[in-house]
Amino acid sequence: MPSPVPAAEPQPDGSELAVDRAGAALSGYVLGYQGFRIGAIPQQRARLVVPDGSVNILFGFGSPVRVTDAVRPQLTMTAVSMVSPVALTAVLGEHTGGVHCLVAVLTPLGAYRLFGVPMNEWSGLHLDPADLFGRRLPHLREQLAECPGWPERFRLLDRLFARQILDGPECRREVVWAWAELQRSGGRVPIQRLAAATGWSRRHLERRFREQVGRSPKDIAQIRRLQEALRLQEAGVPLAHLATRAGFHDQPHFNRAFKAMMGFSPLRLPADRVDWGPNTLLRALPAPTGPSAPG
Repeated sequence: MPSPVPAAEPQPDGSELAVDRAGAALSGYVLGYQGFRIGAIPQQRARLVVPDGSVNILFGFGSPVRVTDAVRPQLTMTAVSMVSPVALTAVLGEHTGGVHCLVAVLTPLGAYRLFGVPMNEWSGLHLDPADLFGRRLPHLREQLAECPGWPERFRLLDRLFARQILDGPECRREVVWAWAELQRSGGRVPIQRLAAATGWSRRHLERRFREQVGRSPKDIAQIRRLQEALRLQEAGVPLAHLATRAGFHDQPHFNRAFKAMMGFSPLRLPADRVDWGPNTLLRALPAPTGPSAPG
């Protein structure tokens, strides 16, 4: 049985926040849930969200949120509810009206089994959840809105997600292992070594990985190294030491990768405006684990 969800905690600015892990049956597929309510504000509020390797499903019950790619600002979407696949670039989330929504944070493998479609078919796109759920869960947002509180909403998703995910397409064991190994190593393991351990060619591993994760192993490794660099920065490690400690070849490599993913150099990182974990949720959750190497 999942632990009881604590009541939503009022924040200093009057907003409301509730966070909880998913049930044990969803381990490895759904990382957790975050529910929040923010009142209307006199001017637009913005938050930079860093690539984290997760798939986020936002169910909105209030005003729309605008999401803009930080590297390619011409890519933008405004919606009350949306599904965000594994991102390679940071996004800027903005709103002025009151925001009342629930975010479910999934691993790509969980999203693959939940939606039942190849992940590479919609990577890079922000879609309405109804477009992906189709006829299987046509009124999910309305059901969530009718729940009396966050605990009931979280447990409703637990039940529905468990049924859909466990009935969904199976993930290849080789892909599951390669994904977990990239998480465990912080993106440091060479892709050729991953392929050799699975018994597949590198090309075949990349094809299967894109199908079930939505990105290549190299992309996921880059995301993990960026996350590690941001974790080290928050811990007080000087910028000059971040590159090698996070697994980049050297400082120029780190600078290029950082700018390609964030849209600006590491020297310009606005620390007070960054959500570097999956909607800040994974800070409270355990590191992912995976199976032993395929043999």
